[in-house]
Amino acid sequence: MKKFIISCIFLIICAVVVFFLGWVQLTVPNGSVAVFMSKTSGIDPKPIQAGSFSWRWEKLLPTNTEIRTFSIFPVEVESKIEGTLPSAEIYREFLEGRPDFSYEFIIQSQIKLKDSALPQFVRRTNALGQEELNTFLEKEGKKINASAISLILEESEKNTGRFSIDSKDLIKRLEENNPEIEILSFEIVKQKMPDIEIYLLAKEAYFNYQDAVRNSLTELAKDEASKSAQDFLQ
Repeated sequence: MKKFIISCIFLIICAVVVFFLGWVQLTVPNGSVAVFMSKTSGIDPKPIQAGSFSWRWEKLLPTNTEIRTFSIFPVEVESKIEGTLPSAEIYREFLEGRPDFSYEFIIQSQIKLKDSALPQFVRRTNALGQEELNTFLEKEGKKINASAISLILEESEKNTGRFSIDSKDLIKRLEENNPEIEILSFEIVKQKMPDIEIYLLAKEAYFNYQDAVRNSLTELAKDEASKSAQDFLQ
């Protein structure tokens, strides 16, 4: 009986040890999400959330597994974006005073990689930790901020200077083009917008001028062709 009790206690201790060895969540600190990797199974497609129970048999094998943790908090990206509207230097010549069609924006956005995209990100980049993720988010954030300005200018031109998309719709459209990224906030800190209405007027004047030149050249070509034909016949 005594041997049976000792055997039961031994088995319980072994079971507890096995349980704790395979308990992955213990190694994931609060405010983090982890990617589980093993030599036997590769990269687990499901991220490990802090505070949620996760057990992996692969951890029972020594040196078989690796856990890479990343912060769940967003990265703030600030961009200064400046330039001129398309063909502005050409169009401005057709209006008195040669109006300025340049723009300048300073944008702050907070973005993070979706937790579900972390395993694929690690597979693609072999990122070891937060530093690589921050570098990636900084780069993507600059692109997102630039895309936001392109959308703002595009919508402003469609609506003759009136921007009709609110921040939620803008974020939704940006996330549709960046499915791995979650945009938590988007703020225009500084804004210098050109007069879109005058820009469209200059654009119209330019194309009217081009049409007039084209028509004049067509008429001139007809006259020259007629003269050439007469000279040839003579």
